[in-house]
Amino acid sequence: MNGSLSDNFHLIKPVEFALPSGVVTANSFGYQVEFRGNWHAQFVKFDGTGGLYNWLRYKFIVVPGQSQVTIADFDPMGGDIIPQPPDRYLRFVKELQLGEINLQFLVLTGLRDSGDQIADLNDLIVSGDLDPILDNIESRMLISSSA
Repeated sequence: MNGSLSDNFHLIKPVEFALPSGVVTANSFGYQVEFRGNWHAQFVKFDGTGGLYNWLRYKFIVVPGQSQVTIADFDPMGGDIIPQPPDRYLRFVKELQLGEINLQFLVLTGLRDSGDQIADLNDLIVSGDLDPILDNIESRMLISSSA
C-alpha cells in the first residue's frame, strides 16, 4: 500500500493563533499523509455474546444492548503478507447494514508525538467537513509494498 491522502477543513469563522513570530489568522487547514504498508492475512478466533460473525459479508452482527466480541490469537505484527485483500472484502468496507460492526486493524509507526496538548477543533470546523469520505483512493494504494 503506497500513496498519500489529503483533505482540507474549512473553519466556521477565521481563527487567530499566536505564534512566536506573531499572530496568524486561519480560514481553513489541511493535511497530507504519505503512507507505505502491507496487507497481512492470519488465522484468528472470534467469540462473542449476543452476536455472530457473517462470513459472507466479513462483518460482526450484534444484538441490541450490551454485547462483547473477543478476537483471540491476533498478532498485529504477524501473519503472511498478501498482495491485496480479496475483492469481496473491499466491496463491503463502506456498506454497513443495521446492526453490523466492521473491524479493521491498523499498525501505525513513524508518527511523532510532540507531547503538546491537542486542541479540540470540531466546534470550529464546518460540519460537512467533519465526516470526510475517502473517495480518491487509487488502486495502487491497495496493494502491499512488500508482496
